[in-house]
Amino acid sequence: MKNERWQTQTITTLDIENGIFGNCFAACVASILGMKLDDVPNFCVKETWWEDFGEWLSRRGYAAIEWKSDNKISGTHNANDTLLIASGKSPRGDWSHCVVWKGNEMVFDPHPSRDGLKDEPELYLLMFPVDLTEFSRDN
Repeated sequence: MKNERWQTQTITTLDIENGIFGNCFAACVASILGMKLDDVPNFCVKETWWEDFGEWLSRRGYAAIEWKSDNKISGTHNANDTLLIASGKSPRGDWSHCVVWKGNEMVFDPHPSRDGLKDEPELYLLMFPVDLTEFSRDN
């Protein structure tokens, strides 16, 4: 049975001159948030993608942080249990590619080849709910 959570990118071409950008980032966002790919814009087609992405997330009660892989970030949560977007060099050419990452490994590549990244990730992105009271639990 196919796992509907994981969304495969539908645009795999990069043609900057004609404004065509792959939608691996949108597929990762959709996969992590449990959405359909059609419900997530291809933010990377515009130079204002980070701002547009932030506004889109905010309307859904989320925010995001991004950091380079060589930066150390401290937290109280075991990051091995957290789904992130990892970005690095594509194995198919001289451009970036995004995959879903958990702990120290890729858990899903939205590209149909499922080849992952050429090297280790260069950037990580974490999406998180802004109002945590919606997710609080009595322990």
